[in-house]
Amino acid sequence: MGALAHAESYTLHLDPASVITYEATTPFERWRGQAPVASLSGSFDDRDVAGSLRLTVTLEPGAFRSGIAIRDINAQRTVFRTDAYPLITFTLTQAELAGPLPPGSTQAARVTGTLAMHGVERTITVPVTVRRAQNALTATGAFAVRLSDYDMHRPSFLFVTVDDTVRLEFDITARLEPG
Repeated sequence: MGALAHAESYTLHLDPASVITYEATTPFERWRGQAPVASLSGSFDDRDVAGSLRLTVTLEPGAFRSGIAIRDINAQRTVFRTDAYPLITFTLTQAELAGPLPPGSTQAARVTGTLAMHGVERTITVPVTVRRAQNALTATGAFAVRLSDYDMHRPSFLFVTVDDTVRLEFDITARLEPG
C-alpha cells in the first residue's frame, strides 16, 4: 500500500464487478438488461489526471441479460447483430476534471470519446462521477443513445416498436497499479 501513496503514474486493471446496464422502452413497457464489462485498458498520471488519462472500455453485447431469454436472443440477432459486431468499444479522447483527484475524493467530471457500436463510430460526451480510493478508481454515470444513430434495427412485436432512444448506465471500477 505504501507504493500507491508515492506513485505518480498508474495502470488501470478491470474489476470484474464492473457492469453496463441498458434500459429500453415501448409505449407499454420498460425493461433493463445488464452485461459485465469485457475489458478495460488505461493509465493516468497524478500530476495531470485529466490530461494524461487514457482509457478504452469494451463490452460484448451478446452478454446482455434482461431476465427474458427470448428477448436477449432476439436482441443479439436483430438489434446488436453480434455475429457481425461482437464488441462495443468506448475510447476516451478527453477528460474534464475540476482538479486533482487524490485518494478519498469524489468529483463530477465529463468524458468525451468515440463510441463504436454496430459498425458506426460517434463522438459522445458523458457526465461521470469519479471516486478515487487508495487503490481503485470508480466511474459511474448514464447517457442515452439513439439506435438509429448506429444503424441498429428497432425490434417490434404485434405492432409495438421499441423506442429509438435507449438509456445506458455504467458502474466501472479499475484497480490501480503503480507504474
